[in-house]
Amino acid sequence: MMFNRRPVSMMFGSALWLLGATGLLYAQTEGWDAFSQFIDQAKKRSFIAMASPEQVRASQPENTSIILLDPVCSPSDTVKLQRFIEQGGRLVLVAERPHSKACFKAFGLTLAESSSPTFEHGPILRLRTKNNFLGQTMSTGFILANHPRKLVSEDEFEPGIVTKDGEGIGFKLSFGRGSVIALSDSSLFINQMLRVAPNARLMTRLLDWAGAQSRAGFIYGPKTMWALPNESVKPSTKLSEQIGRIILICLAALAGIVLVMLTLTRMTSLMSKPGEQIYIVKRPELAPKTSENQTHRPDEGSRR
Repeated sequence: MMFNRRPVSMMFGSALWLLGATGLLYAQTEGWDAFSQFIDQAKKRSFIAMASPEQVRASQPENTSIILLDPVCSPSDTVKLQRFIEQGGRLVLVAERPHSKACFKAFGLTLAESSSPTFEHGPILRLRTKNNFLGQTMSTGFILANHPRKLVSEDEFEPGIVTKDGEGIGFKLSFGRGSVIALSDSSLFINQMLRVAPNARLMTRLLDWAGAQSRAGFIYGPKTMWALPNESVKPSTKLSEQIGRIILICLAALAGIVLVMLTLTRMTSLMSKPGEQIYIVKRPELAPKTSENQTHRPDEGSRR
C-alpha cells in the first residue's frame, strides 16, 4: 500500500479495517497479546521474552540489547538505564503512557502529558521519517500510528519520525558507548498495525538493529518486571585492571631504585680503596756515550 500516492481521506478509508472501532484498537494496546507478532519476530532473532533477572545479569552490557514495551519506570530505574547504555548497551523504548515518562527522561526526552491537538483529528495518523531513519524513506510508504504522544528533546536533537506538522515521535540517540531508539506510540507494533507494510518494515529494521552483531537480546511487555545486565561486571573488571597496572608500576619503580642503589654502592667502594695507579714517565734524553778509560788530552798547541 503506497499511502503517499493517495489522498488523506482515501488513506483513512483504507485503514478503517484496522480499527473496527477506535476504542477497540486502543484497548488492544493494553495487553501482552496485542504484541504477539512483534514478540514472535523478536524470538526468531534469538531474543528472550520475559527473561529472568539471572539470565539478563549473566550478560555483558556491551553485548546486550533490551526492548521495553510500555515499561513501568521509577526514578531509580533511570539510573540503571543510563548505566546500561553508557557501558555499550542498546535500548529500544516503545511507550506512550505516563508510567513510562521516567524512562524517556533518562535520555533527555520529555513525553507530553496528553495527546497533542495535532493527533485529535483522526484515529489513524500518517507519520513521516527523516534522515533515512532505520532505512525508512517516504517512497516506501507512511507509518501509521494511533494517537501517539509528542516527544521533545531537551537537547533539541532532531527527531527521526515526525507528524506532518513536524512534532517528534521517534528519536535515535547516542549515549556513552551505547545507543537508544525511543518511540512514543506503542500502537506502532500491535498486531493490527503490523498488517500495514511500512509498520512491518519498521519493525524488521528495528529488530535487525537491536540484534546486530550477535548481541544477546531480551524483550519485556507492558507493565512487567524487567531487568538489566549487572552493571558491576564491567566496572569491577576495569578496577582489577587498574590495580594490576598500579602494582606493575610500583614494581618497576622499586627495581629502578634498587638498580640506582647498587650503582651508587659500587662507585663508593671504588673510591674508598686505592686502585691500580698508572705512572707516566718521561723518557730521559741519552747523553753521549763515553768510555771509562778515556782521558782528556790537551791540544798539541797548548803543549808548546
